[in-house]
Amino acid sequence: TSKLLHWDKRYFVLLQGSQELAYYKLPEEFEKGKEASGKMVCTGAVVKLPADAGLEFQVVTQERALTLRSRSHYHHHHHHH
Repeated sequence: TSKLLHWDKRYFVLLQGSQELAYYKLPEEFEKGKEASGKMVCTGAVVKLPADAGLEFQVVTQERALTLRSRSHYHHHHHHH
């Protein structure tokens, strides 16, 4: 069986001091204060960066493992405000 990989483009936001990773379909939705498309509680989460994964990484919580792929290596960097 072949595994069909379909990547949905999402804009992820982890607010400072928050335990929730929120995601939006467009950055403008977050900027306009709209409701997030979904949220994931990241308390005790582990981020895994497999050596051979390239731009892929996983956010693993007790409930689920979320596999993400960034558009470029630049997007892996931390942004401080």
